[in-house]
Amino acid sequence: MLSQMGVLDVLSKIIQKENVVSIAGESGTGKTALAMYLIGNLVLSGTHEHDTIWVQASESFSKKRLEKMYDSFPERKEFLKKQILVTPKSCSCRDLDELKKSVKNVIDLVSKIPFKFIVVDNISHHLRFEISKNNDVGKKVLVYNKFFNDLLLPLIMSCQMKKIKLILIHEVSFDPGLKETVSYFHKLFDRIKSIQIFLTKNPNPGNNQSVIKNSNNNEIILNTEYRIVDKGFLFINFKKKKKP
Repeated sequence: MLSQMGVLDVLSKIIQKENVVSIAGESGTGKTALAMYLIGNLVLSGTHEHDTIWVQASESFSKKRLEKMYDSFPERKEFLKKQILVTPKSCSCRDLDELKKSVKNVIDLVSKIPFKFIVVDNISHHLRFEISKNNDVGKKVLVYNKFFNDLLLPLIMSCQMKKIKLILIHEVSFDPGLKETVSYFHKLFDRIKSIQIFLTKNPNPGNNQSVIKNSNNNEIILNTEYRIVDKGFLFINFKKKKKP
């Protein structure tokens, strides 16, 4: 079994292999906490004034959670608080239009300042709500395509050009055709070359499950049980399927 540091080392190498990392899971599985945990450990080696932009797409950034993770390391905690630039500043985006404006501002910002990471927390929430308001299939498709062409694709292209790692946090839904739970609008996001991390609740009390896949061939790279603890994540029974 790998040590906690060994797990972080493997995860870091996996993330470095692709520009886009997708984290999907049900509410309460720790999607945001995992993104914060990974970013915290990756940013600590940074040298820029701001290494990370955290977009509050529909979830507010929790400074308390970050502080709790690094409470035993005051210097690291203060360093990270300075390194992570949260946008919008006051609260999360209220609708899809505001999310598009925020992403456009982020794209403009990264053209001037050398960031290393961008995290978009719960990126599909407002898309889901916007589509639910339309009964017309044509209008649904239009909203869907505009989201991809006007928001997601420009953000991904900008990250590729600037060599920025993009972490997208998703909701999930049950797909009757596939008979499994998948990331919301998975057909849209599956068009993106990425590393996919799926977090699932264990039906029995105890450890949850994390599966990391390569979107190119759906091959499982890593499989591990985990617990969410005050300091972040505790990985258990970590199994490496393929060399990162």
